[in-house]
Order: sequence, then C-alpha cells, then structure tokens
Amino acid sequence: MDFNRYQVKTAARAILHSVRPRPWVTALVYRLLSLVLPALLGLIPLVYVLSSMMILLPQGKDYQPPAVLNALFPLILLAISGVMALFRAGYFQYCLKLWRDEAGGLQDLFQGFRQIAKVLPLLLRLLLFSLLWYLPGFLALGGILAFLRRFLSAVAAAPACILLLELGFWAYLLNRILRYALALPLLIDHPEYSARQALRESIRLMKGRRWRLFVLRLSFWGWKLLAFLLAYFGGALAYMLPLSLFLSRSPLWLQTLNPETALLLFLPLFGMMLLVSAPMTLWLTGYEQLSFAGFYDWVQGRSPVPPPPPWQPPADGYSPRPPEPWTRSEEA
Repeated sequence: MDFNRYQVKTAARAILHSVRPRPWVTALVYRLLSLVLPALLGLIPLVYVLSSMMILLPQGKDYQPPAVLNALFPLILLAISGVMALFRAGYFQYCLKLWRDEAGGLQDLFQGFRQIAKVLPLLLRLLLFSLLWYLPGFLALGGILAFLRRFLSAVAAAPACILLLELGFWAYLLNRILRYALALPLLIDHPEYSARQALRESIRLMKGRRWRLFVLRLSFWGWKLLAFLLAYFGGALAYMLPLSLFLSRSPLWLQTLNPETALLLFLPLFGMMLLVSAPMTLWLTGYEQLSFAGFYDWVQGRSPVPPPPPWQPPADGYSPRPPEPWTRSEEA
C-alpha cells in the first residue's frame, strides 16, 4: 500500500479534533518541559558569568571567562540537546498511541527517561554518524570551491554557482541523515531493541522512503511560516500599540535607552509574541507529530490510516421509503 500524505494528514486533524482530553494540553506541557529544563541548564553558566562581570567591571577590571567554562560549554549544549530529545521521544510515544486509537496521557512524555540507558547511547551514535557524514561533504564542498576560485574564477564568482553547490551539499547531508529518522521512534516503540538494532532497522526501513518523509515534513513549512508571521507581526502589534501610547506621554520616549531598560522592554515583547502564536504552535505540534506517527506505521507495514469503525445498522430499524412522485395516484 502506497503512502497517501493527504489521507494521513486528514486523519491526524480528525484525531486532534476528537480526542479527549485535548491534545493541545499535552503539547503545552511538552513544550514547557522541553524548553524550561534546557533553559535552566543553560542559565547556570550564564548566571555565573553575569554575576562575575557585575562584580569585576565596576572595579575597572577586565573579565575573562575561566577555561573550565569554555571546556564545559560543549557538554552543556550536549546535555540540553539530550534533554530535548528525551522529551521528543516521549511526545512521539503519546502521538503514536493516539494514532493507534489507544489511551495516551502526560505520563507518556517521560517514556524517554524510562529508557535513558538505551536512548542516550543512541543519541551519541546519531551525533557521531551525522558528523561523519558532514565532514566529508564539507571538505568536498571546500575543495570544489577552492578549485573553482583558482582555475575558473569567473564561474566561481557567480553567486548562482556557489548557491547550487551549497544546496547540493545540504541535500546530500539531509539524504544521509534521514536514514536515521526512525531510530529513536523504533527504540521507544520496541523496548527490546538495542541502540544498534534500532539504528540498523531505521536504515533498512528508510530505503526508498526518504523522499516521502522529506515531502511530508516540507508540507508543514507553510503552517510554520504562518505561525512565525503571526508571532512576529501579531505579537509586535499587540505589544507596541499600548506601549506607544504610554511612551508618547512619558519622558522615557525622549531619552536614550540603557541596556537594562531595553531588556525590560524586549522581554515582554518576546512573551507577547509567544502568547499570540501559542494556539497555532500547539496545534501544529500535534498535527505534525501525528502525521509522522502515520508515516512510521506505514513504513512498518501497518495501515497508514486508522480503520473506520465497523458499520452498525440503525437501532430503530429503517424508515419506510416514501413513494416516488410518479407512482402517486392522481386525486380526482
């Protein structure tokens, strides 16, 4: 059975509309957990740096971040990425249950943490393999550009030529990385798999199917662009209109803003942008992940669309069919 993207996305929208409790509640908790905890991890070194700067700079001393902090920075980024991936795995488990008409709840969001002994090695393998595919492509792209600039300077100077080469590089990298797109879902859906088994099974299942997954993901970019424009223009408009009325009557409007005041003005703007775009973002989160769950089931040979409920005859029987107009006898 071929993959029908339109049917899968239609079924995903129907699930979002019919499931109780509403999936946007779980999407909201998922977004908060996957953003708040990584933000807390990132705030630890940031608070240390800012506090040190506030102590040393008023004394006229230069501040240099410690070497230990520079060494820990990649590890902090890796920890943040790991936490976000663990919650992403749990949210996929929740959406997969909804797709299969099973009961799902907030407890599914922590499924990745329950299998952390397998998920973390898988994430490290994915990172390693992605780097191993990235480096040869990057070196090949640099070598081609260096050759063109040395021997074919007129061609190398053309922006279109450079753009085509860069697009080719990213297409190559995406083609390689999409082979591992099912590794984490497979590990969550099949707890008996090891990290190596999930990786190999993902490579096997994605043969000849990478283009379909790419088109499926690409089909959501229109909604993402709409959410971005809604946040950028709608949030800015909702924030700037009352603020402009306040500043027009305040002497603050005529003064040069210092960094502290600018930060105080920017944070509410950022919060308003998130608030305005939140309904569409939460809906789109479930919509995209449910469609991916449909793709995942199709790859494994299951029905790409949940089967309709069995037909049942009416409980009160069938009403008699009225006679056709041409069979009625004419009144005298």
